[in-house]
Amino acid sequence: MQTILGIDPGSHYAGFGIIKIDSKSKKALYVTSGVINLSKIQEFDAKLLELYKNICEIINIYKPDNAAIEDLFVYKNVQSAIKLSHARAACILALANSEIKFKSYSPRYVKKTVTGHGGSDKDKVQQVVKSILNIDETCVLKADASDALAIALSYYYSSNFVY
Repeated sequence: MQTILGIDPGSHYAGFGIIKIDSKSKKALYVTSGVINLSKIQEFDAKLLELYKNICEIINIYKPDNAAIEDLFVYKNVQSAIKLSHARAACILALANSEIKFKSYSPRYVKKTVTGHGGSDKDKVQQVVKSILNIDETCVLKADASDALAIALSYYYSSNFVY
């Protein structure tokens, strides 16, 4: 089975999602997901270090074969874009240190790939992710976690695993 890690980077909250691809049925299977809460850490460099350590721990536990991370999108607030790019870099460094190949996808691409429409809202993304991965509707997924699962699914759908 192929294991894929999806990452939705952030400097306050970062989502992660793990899926496995069944080698026989080629079906995507839900493993786990969650949100790394960095909001209580005051110093920005400490947030980046904590994010890096958490991603490394997730990698060590679930041993993904591949990963996908959300690309930056254009912000009106330059400071926010810079902080997000640093958070993204911390995640990429964790992947690189573990020698995990990854791809980057824009938020619009992820939404289009998973829901069929690039302008879908977070509720629609979450609804479709739950349906694809057979996650019970009553299960509460935080938005960052469902986004990370959508990013992992985007990797799966854009790769050779589907064929």
